[in-house]
Amino acid sequence: MEVYQEMSFSDKEFKLSVNKVKRRLRAFGHEDFLINTINYLNYPSDRKYGFVERQPWLLMLLLKWKFKLESGKKKLTYEKFYKLINFAHKNLSNKIKMPTEYTHYNLFFRNVAYQQFYYQDDFSLPRLIRQYIFFCDKPKNHSINCMFEGEYKIGVKEFTMLSLYLMTLINDSKSIEISRAQFKEFDRNFGGEKVDMFLDAISVRIEDVKRNILKYENTTSNKFYSEYYEESPFHYFPLIKISSYYYCIHKSILGKLLENFVYDSLTKISREEFNRHFTKIFEKYVEDIFVDNFPSAWTERKLKTVVNNDSKVVDLLYSNKDVNIFIDAKAVEMPHRGKVSDSSNIVLGRVKSSALKAIKQACELNSFLNYNSDSQLPKYKRESYLLVITMKDLFLGNGVSFFESVAVGKYEELHEEFGESNCIKPSNIYFITIDDFDFLMQLKKEESLDLIDIIRDATVRDSRSQTRMFHFTQHLHKLNLNSGLPLHLDKHFERLVREYSSTLLGK
Repeated sequence: MEVYQEMSFSDKEFKLSVNKVKRRLRAFGHEDFLINTINYLNYPSDRKYGFVERQPWLLMLLLKWKFKLESGKKKLTYEKFYKLINFAHKNLSNKIKMPTEYTHYNLFFRNVAYQQFYYQDDFSLPRLIRQYIFFCDKPKNHSINCMFEGEYKIGVKEFTMLSLYLMTLINDSKSIEISRAQFKEFDRNFGGEKVDMFLDAISVRIEDVKRNILKYENTTSNKFYSEYYEESPFHYFPLIKISSYYYCIHKSILGKLLENFVYDSLTKISREEFNRHFTKIFEKYVEDIFVDNFPSAWTERKLKTVVNNDSKVVDLLYSNKDVNIFIDAKAVEMPHRGKVSDSSNIVLGRVKSSALKAIKQACELNSFLNYNSDSQLPKYKRESYLLVITMKDLFLGNGVSFFESVAVGKYEELHEEFGESNCIKPSNIYFITIDDFDFLMQLKKEESLDLIDIIRDATVRDSRSQTRMFHFTQHLHKLNLNSGLPLHLDKHFERLVREYSSTLLGK
């Protein structure tokens, strides 16, 4: 009788497996492998997650390796291609670390989330509209517009409109090819050079793929193994130009690039300069929408008028007779090393100034409310919650998983500093994205669902191992509500479409 024995991770074994796969890849040509990959990923499927089942993260890794190797001469048939990717899966999937080899299973799930969740969503219209709200209403001489146009030779608004057109074109077409001629209407009404700059920003000629892989390849991690979980360089140029045609690797990958292109590109141009402006933009967006739904909410400005200058506050506080909900907006994403690392210390180092800082601010404000009974102040409540809203997902879950897997020992330090009664319970802390926040506000305005009830239900589910969720979005999906665009986004979408029609189509 054969007894199964779990293999422990070996960096050496993983390297040997990688080299086996690369030796197989070496025999075939760049263009052959690219076209087979595109055809494989874009083959029609009637299954909801048909694309994800093809493991696009593995295909993107193989594609990167192939272009970094020399172009071989053997003809790559579809049968040979299929055998090749199965060979890669067989040799790599059983050489990675298992959950038991991490200091906490959540660190394993974080690696997998950053590797795979990217491919599970289609193009997000709400994110594109949010990009329009964040950046397109700024004066032409605003620092953000100048940074973007200086780099890409096209304005933010023009780029956003062309993004909308391209995704409409891709979604309406069954072809993986895009020709320059399909933009001819825009040449007349918009300027041909602008269209060229737009396409240049999101594509690369096949002859230049290797150079661009080396340009975008992440090099901040010193672990060979982390490459398995890294973001693919092809996320930055999902259109490959061959002759006069652009080939889309997959519409989901293109959509992910376009929906946050302005934010992503500006953080790469000058993170410090960009964040100096964007932090205020992001915080104002959250505040305006929350106050529209909860007019009695305490804003940061209002809190600072009644709280000692020495005490920290949060961006928003909603207080009723039973509950306080602290809300802090952090215009951040997880840096590269925090995405691919299996070390809690490295992940914590990347979120100390955002996630951990937000928790500390809420505890400090809660402590101040507890020890000050001024009638002008919101009242201290035993039941309190904290929502930390981020630009992109940090995959930290709730406070319990954060303190158990990443910020080990930090909650005890907060206890010592502020006292147990003033610390927000870990189970009552959630790290949510701006997407989740918008959906919560939509549920409040359009479905008349109570924010506190939604959060309470989430904490109850997360208190039991059988119903615990990795991600706050999963709690929202449990509501089984398939609403359209939130009203506050819909009105901006209508404006975008009007501008799109008049400016680009001459109507």
